[in-house]
Amino acid sequence: MRRPIINAHGTWQDALAAEPGLDVYATASPSDVESADLVVLPGSRSTLADLDWLRRLGLADALLRRAAAGGPILGICGGYQMLTEQIDDPVESARGTEPGLGLLPARVFTLEEQVQRTLLNLRRTATPLLAGEPGSVLVWMQATPGRRRLGASALAQVYGQLGDEGPDVAPRALAALVGIVRGLRERGALLAYHDVADGGLFATLAEMAFASRAGLDVRLDEVTGDPLAVLFAEEVEATVVVVGSRGHGAIKRALLGSVSDHLVRHAPCPVLVVRDEVEEEG
Repeated sequence: MRRPIINAHGTWQDALAAEPGLDVYATASPSDVESADLVVLPGSRSTLADLDWLRRLGLADALLRRAAAGGPILGICGGYQMLTEQIDDPVESARGTEPGLGLLPARVFTLEEQVQRTLLNLRRTATPLLAGEPGSVLVWMQATPGRRRLGASALAQVYGQLGDEGPDVAPRALAALVGIVRGLRERGALLAYHDVADGGLFATLAEMAFASRAGLDVRLDEVTGDPLAVLFAEEVEATVVVVGSRGHGAIKRALLGSVSDHLVRHAPCPVLVVRDEVEEEG
């Protein structure tokens, strides 16, 4: 079903659409809701507001009629919450207790501690946005040294090919890489992040530059191998991290040097460090 504050296109829709003989589409029609073989209520960024919308358009009544006739309904996340008897939300919507559709014998609670933890996690989320702080370095870490497989990459698909070999995951190297990134985040040294597996190195650098409205001067003179493979291989373990001093003066900038040196010396994978040549007055 289509709703105004629905979450982004979900993998569940892709999975269903891939099944032969299935026609998957979004709808806001009560008649479609009653006649479909399966109705999916997806997640929502605003459960109670979307539930109000369903009622205004007659979709809530259509769901009740469908359930009474034995038609299957699948609720995902916020969609599941709408199917319950009661929704208690004194925090996010500040509306208190509201009735759900009453199709499931359950009651949903939103606790203030949950919201606080969610907000804390959001503040610590790394994005591709380059902070542009003097003294920061752009770090390319590879957990699969020398492996630049183009199978199933965006480049291969552009030419209508699949390739002979696709990237795979080395569990121990991946765990070590995640540990490094997590440690940098905990220390407040991680300013931006992008996964090279999502499009390759070229797409990673381009998306970080576009998001930041900034230019990048990147030299890969010391990187050997097929240039196309270097730029477009989507190795699962490769990441791009920006480590910065956050402008806390010369002492903090010196700490940055120790962070990058620690990465080079102790990372369980090759590390390419690109230093910002902009000098900060101090």
